[in-house]
Amino acid sequence: MLKLVENRKGLANVRLVITQIYMGQGKRDNAIQQLKMIDEECEGHNESLKLYASMLAEDGKKSEAIKILQKIAKFEPDKKTFANTFLNRKEFQSLSTEDEFKKLTKQEQSSTPR
Repeated sequence: MLKLVENRKGLANVRLVITQIYMGQGKRDNAIQQLKMIDEECEGHNESLKLYASMLAEDGKKSEAIKILQKIAKFEPDKKTFANTFLNRKEFQSLSTEDEFKKLTKQEQSSTPR
């Protein structure tokens, strides 16, 4: 089981590198596709999911971005920092009026660290 998890994490790392190459080439749609595959294949790969949520928010895909942020929150060790720092980034300002985003922010701010 551990090998399977390690393999999935390795695959996610490779996909993240591919994403960064696509971003450097200006191929945003291809980069988003790689991030979507990471989301589907490797739960808890927060580095990639943070980028994915940011890109979805920038593209105006509010509900999709919030769903990814909810997934990130499950695996985030420092929930208060996540809520107070990451969720306050400018790309998420457009989400601040959404009920699910408000609920996520409030929930994470009141969480005790693991």
